[in-house]
Amino acid sequence: MNTRIGIFGGLLLVMIVACTVKPSAVKKPVIASPTIFHPLYFQEEIASQLNFPFWFNDSLIRLHNIREITRTTYGSYEVEPGDTTSIETLPKTEIIYRFSPQGKLLEITRIYYAEGLEIARNNYLIGEQPVNRYYAAEDTPFNTAPSMDYVRMTRVGKKKNVLQFDDTDNDIRYHFFADKQFWGALSVDSIADPEPQDWIIHGTPERPVKRYQVHNTVTEKNVTHYQYLNENYPKMITWSDYPFTQKRYFRYDRRGEFSGFIDSTFIDQSFVTRNVTTFIRDKWNRPTEIVHQKGHAASEASYRTIEKISYRRFPSP
Repeated sequence: MNTRIGIFGGLLLVMIVACTVKPSAVKKPVIASPTIFHPLYFQEEIASQLNFPFWFNDSLIRLHNIREITRTTYGSYEVEPGDTTSIETLPKTEIIYRFSPQGKLLEITRIYYAEGLEIARNNYLIGEQPVNRYYAAEDTPFNTAPSMDYVRMTRVGKKKNVLQFDDTDNDIRYHFFADKQFWGALSVDSIADPEPQDWIIHGTPERPVKRYQVHNTVTEKNVTHYQYLNENYPKMITWSDYPFTQKRYFRYDRRGEFSGFIDSTFIDQSFVTRNVTTFIRDKWNRPTEIVHQKGHAASEASYRTIEKISYRRFPSP
C-alpha cells in the first residue's frame, strides 16, 4: 500500500510541476525593414556594381531631404581591451554620393588620400532612369585614377534564360540566372558557355543566391552563398578564398532595422579573426559613424577602423 501511495504521489507531483511550468516563448523571426543604407551596400562584390545602385532607400533619402552623403574612411589603430575611445586618424578614402530631389542616386565621387593628401579621384554619373533594371554608369572627364573599386557593365546578348553583362574595363562576363531550373552545372554551361574568369550568379543583381566561377563545367571556385531574412535583406553570407572561409552575420534590432554585422574568418573550421561592425546613429536614426573592431584568435591585440558619415540637405523652399 505504501508503495502505491508513493507512486501515486510521485505522479501527482510531476503533473503539478508540469502544469505550473510556463511554456518557453517562441521567438518571433526578425522581419527586416528599410534603412537609408541597404545592408548589401556593405558587401563588396555588390557595392562595386555601378549599374545596379540599389544601395540607398530612395524614399528615406527623399524624406530626409538629403542632397549628398559623404563617407570617409580613416586608418586603423590598435586599442586596449575595453577601450571605447575613437581616434580619428588621417583619411584614406572619401566617397560622395549625390541625389536628386526624388531620392535617386545621380553621381558618385571617390577620392583617394595618402598621408592625408589627395592623390587621385574618380567620378561617375549614373543615369536616373533604368532600362531593364540596368543603369548607365559613365566616367566624367576629370578622372585621375583607374577604375579599381567599381565595375561598369554593358548589356550583351539577348538570351532568354540568362541576363549577361560585360565588364567594360576587363575581359569578364557576368551571367545572371534568375530561374532556379537553370542553376544546374549542365544548364549553365549550355546556356552561358562561361569562361574561367567569368562570374555565374544564381538569382538577380539585387538578390543573388550564389556567386561563383567555374572551370571544366563542374569545378567551382570563389563561391559565395547568400541567405536572406525577407525580400533581399541578408541574414548571412559565406564565401571561400582558399584556405580561408569567411562568414558575415547581419544584425537587426527589434524593429528590424539593420544595425551592423559580424565577420568571422576560419581555416579548416578553426577560428582566426573576428571583425565586429557597429553603427552610431543621430537623433534621426541615420548612421553617422561606423566602427570596425578586429580581433585575432592568437593575440589579445585589437584593431579599430573608424568611418564618418555626413549629410547635406537640399535648401529649404
